[in-house]
Amino acid sequence: MGIFVISIGSLVAAGIVISRNVTSIPSLDRLKTFEALITSVAASRPESPEPSKIEFRFSGKSAVYSYPGSFPSRRVLDSLRPGDRVRVWSDVGETYSLFQVEKDGAVMLSYADAAEGWRDQKRSSWIYVAVLFAIAVMGFVSLSTFRLGAREDIRG
Repeated sequence: MGIFVISIGSLVAAGIVISRNVTSIPSLDRLKTFEALITSVAASRPESPEPSKIEFRFSGKSAVYSYPGSFPSRRVLDSLRPGDRVRVWSDVGETYSLFQVEKDGAVMLSYADAAEGWRDQKRSSWIYVAVLFAIAVMGFVSLSTFRLGAREDIRG
């Protein structure tokens, strides 16, 4: 019974991952824009020249916004500081991803980089789907082999 539950759970998890990955990156004109002050900027692996994940908080917004792209340089990260007024393009209410950030009319984080980062994240997620499906198939095969063996024991 435990194998069956694991197999079903793996299929459900694979379905969730698939549903999150079939969404395409929204076009720039479909994104919501807002202007706000940056209240915090947090980078994972801040000692690295190229952080792997950057998160922002903005005045008047309770959500944490993340940028799916990679930063072109440490200079860009250093130029976006708390207190700076920026214009942001985001999918507010969905993933709270930032797709473009402008400061003083200059694009600091570009839509093109965000789109490429979004696609990279989606590509790497398919590995998880394959593993989850493999676990589900192995569980169903094990379960059917076990049941087939049990039937032969009853007949024999």
